[in-house]
Amino acid sequence: MRLPTDSAREYVAVDTRRAVADLLVHRLGRPPADEAYFGSFADALRAAVDTTIVLVGGIRRRSTMERLLQAGTCEFVALARPFIREPRLVRALEAGEKEIADCTSCNLCLTHEGYHSLRCWRVPRRRLIQHAAFRFKGGFKHGMAIKRR
Repeated sequence: MRLPTDSAREYVAVDTRRAVADLLVHRLGRPPADEAYFGSFADALRAAVDTTIVLVGGIRRRSTMERLLQAGTCEFVALARPFIREPRLVRALEAGEKEIADCTSCNLCLTHEGYHSLRCWRVPRRRLIQHAAFRFKGGFKHGMAIKRR
């Protein structure tokens, strides 16, 4: 059975500074996962067919979005997990208020699919405690929708 997290890479663009800021202690000193991890597929698709391409897959920085569009890798950039944490993200990027999405791609939002409504489990911080309590109580083992491997 495929899980919601099967193709969603974790910790995209999370360097040590972001790991500290988001309490990702296990990520300290580790390199960030690459952005636009489906970019090579988009390039191969571009070479094979004439169609509009919408690229998704760990795109977190405004500069990455601009590079992909200018290079012709895609016509549109799609974001999913970042909007869970920051519904206003597009406006903030457009206004130049930020360069990178706050989403750390921790995948807790996807892990809880079928157990809770869609939300970021990193903010507000009390949700991390709620996540830990749910996990400690065996909530994922007794959940209703998704069977874990």
